[in-house]
Amino acid sequence: MSNRNRQKLLERFFLDRFREGYAGFPQGEIKCSERPDFLVLGREQTIGIEVQEYARGSSKDEGSIQRRDGELKRRVEAKAITAYELRSSTPVLTWLQWNLNVSLEKNTVDKVANDVAEIVAWFVAQNDSDKITIDWEDLENSPSKNVVDSVRIMKLSPGTSSFFTSVEAGFVTVTPEELQKVIDDKNALADGYLEKCDTMWLLIVAEGLHVASTASLTDAARQHVYQSRFERVFFFDSFSRVITSLV
Repeated sequence: MSNRNRQKLLERFFLDRFREGYAGFPQGEIKCSERPDFLVLGREQTIGIEVQEYARGSSKDEGSIQRRDGELKRRVEAKAITAYELRSSTPVLTWLQWNLNVSLEKNTVDKVANDVAEIVAWFVAQNDSDKITIDWEDLENSPSKNVVDSVRIMKLSPGTSSFFTSVEAGFVTVTPEELQKVIDDKNALADGYLEKCDTMWLLIVAEGLHVASTASLTDAARQHVYQSRFERVFFFDSFSRVITSLV
């Protein structure tokens, strides 16, 4: 699966989880698109929905190291999906929480990927719960114990594709300035979006490489009046399914 196809499937997964939790989601056929990511074809209007993963930025000094580390983690994720599907037919969304004090080495990618896949498959088989957490203590005897702090698993509906993705350790607080920057970046593309739809929604999803297990909006972030060309803007914690309306 290409990175682009994988990203599109993740975006649709996030959108579907949001739709399930938001009673005001518009009625209509959902079509995949580009800029915006999705179109909801209603009887009276077409609503474009752009899905943007929230990611805290990194400094220029850290950039090259993080890009290298991020690429290796993406390789682990891709290989782990293939290895997992050879061991289990249960589709899952799996978050790998990495030890930020240990760098992943290129020559360990295959070993870590296979180990993670085996661990996830075992825990999925042993647990009836749809949500599973594998703590560091559970990884004590595994080859991944030095690089992976914990693993979170969510069982998905049959027929869904499995995903492995990464989160940083820690608890991220989100400020109004950070959210306005995300909105501003998308505001700049609004004219192009409106060529395909009548009105636009922006869904900012707390999930991805630079997002902690649960993102916390400050009171200031919740109460701030954002400048947006989007009719509606939401901040969505995909794991907890908490939805915050920003606009």
